[in-house]
Amino acid sequence: MAEFWLGDSNGPMGDVGAFMASELRVDRADLPGHIGQLGEARVIVAVTGAPGAGEAALAREIAEALNAKQPGRAALLPLDGLTDAEGALDGAALCRYLGQIPAEGPAPAPLPETVQVVLVAGPQLLRTSAPLRDLYPLLDLSIRIVTPGTRPDPQGDLRAADLVVLAR
Repeated sequence: MAEFWLGDSNGPMGDVGAFMASELRVDRADLPGHIGQLGEARVIVAVTGAPGAGEAALAREIAEALNAKQPGRAALLPLDGLTDAEGALDGAALCRYLGQIPAEGPAPAPLPETVQVVLVAGPQLLRTSAPLRDLYPLLDLSIRIVTPGTRPDPQGDLRAADLVVLAR
């Protein structure tokens, strides 16, 4: 059974700052079910956390679970072509690309044309500072990985996610 914290909870054991206001904590195994409730239209789901929290691994887990029930339903967006000269994520390029993905019809390359769930994984995707602040309106769902013992937003410019899971 999943454990849930709503509103202004500080987590299960008094770990102040572990969860941000309005975030819902769910078990990893329940994530595909939550995504399935979003309907049949194409959706964009961000999986984020602190660097090294396992965002890409969790996004692959979710895609595999969704594709096991309906092959081709989910795909992880490769971020290879969306990096700057130093190899850091180019937030503006990511926003431009995601803005081109239609709710219906063929998805643009490199995604499979018929993909329904587009998973985007990377650290700090919910920043309120430019250029990543423009990403939030393009998302249908956001998932944040919490690493126990760390503050969710040490820089003070992170939006709350829709769902939260604990790091492994």
